Amino acid sequence: MARTAATAEAATAGWIKIICTSSQPRGDSSFVNRINFQGEIERITTARGSVDSFSVKDGHILLIALRGSNLQELYKFEAGRERPPLTRFNKWVQESRKLAEPKHLQFETAPPAL
Repeated sequence: MARTAATAEAATAGWIKIICTSSQPRGDSSFVNRINFQGEIERITTARGSVDSFSVKDGHILLIALRGSNLQELYKFEAGRERPPLTRFNKWVQESRKLAEPKHLQFETAPPAL
């Protein structure tokens, strides 16, 4: 299981940043993680949903993410936590459309025949 990096500054110092889909707890979220040359992996972001892109500069992390039933918005990660969205580009969808709440679905397929 990945450890969690405490702050954005710690999260950006000398590590490679990557987006990973986690199998914990349900495999339905992706997070910004960091990995060092010894293979240690630490999770930076912890909010459930989808992180689709991110940028790191001067110890700050900006990310484009889906949260809940909201469409993509721009978020800032600082002081060890994700802040409320910086943008409201897709707010109109929530206000003018009725959206279905996503439901988790898990299944296994038959093993491939060799």
